[in-house]
Amino acid sequence: LAQSLAEVWSGAGGSVEEHILSPYRTEGHTIADDRGGWDIWGPSLQSFLLRARDNAASHVKVASEPAPRPAPDMIETSTLQQAVK
Repeated sequence: LAQSLAEVWSGAGGSVEEHILSPYRTEGHTIADDRGGWDIWGPSLQSFLLRARDNAASHVKVASEPAPRPAPDMIETSTLQQAVK
């Protein structure tokens, strides 16, 4: 299943990195639930997150602050108050 998901993801242009881990207890999904599991998969996750952060920083553009709006005049304020009621 993991191999199929990786192939589909990369085929659609996604970046894939597989890490084959040894079996963990009786249910591998519990690997994220305790410190023993973290010791196994944590370094792979940490490496991925650091790369993702570094790549995002070079591709993300921060929007500028919106221009300030003038305070509403009395007519606009009254209209807004009536619309809320």
